[in-house]
Amino acid sequence: MNIALIGSNIKDSLSPTLYAELFSRHGFDGDFSLITIQAEDLGQIRAIASQERLDAFAVTMPHKQTIIKYIDFLQASAKVAGSVNLVTIKDGVWWGYSTDGLGFLLGLDADDIDIFGKDILIYGSGGAANSILAALAENTKKISIASRNTE
Repeated sequence: MNIALIGSNIKDSLSPTLYAELFSRHGFDGDFSLITIQAEDLGQIRAIASQERLDAFAVTMPHKQTIIKYIDFLQASAKVAGSVNLVTIKDGVWWGYSTDGLGFLLGLDADDIDIFGKDILIYGSGGAANSILAALAENTKKISIASRNTE
């Protein structure tokens, strides 16, 4: 299985090392690579994925919103969040997922942090914020966002 991380400033990413360890630990035959792509070149993503024979790829900033126009089907949470951080490719069909919110909730759960019915403050409005906001919305009382970006 060929998997990659795509983004514009990813040369220092630890993902290849982390995935190599996971693949080894679980006896999985896979390869994880980094693909640096600038926003103006994102239109080439399907050709790049085909050339690299990718089965899936993670998406990081600044491409989490822009990648949506290249996806065939969006998971419900990706639609709500308006962003995609994981793309799977099966039989030439691209599926987009937003796992940031679920990952955040699982992290809270692992630390026994109960958010049900509570007021929440999110610091920042970057790439994962919409996904986390969407995941929190069903379980919290009130959500406020503090950000330098007024949009």
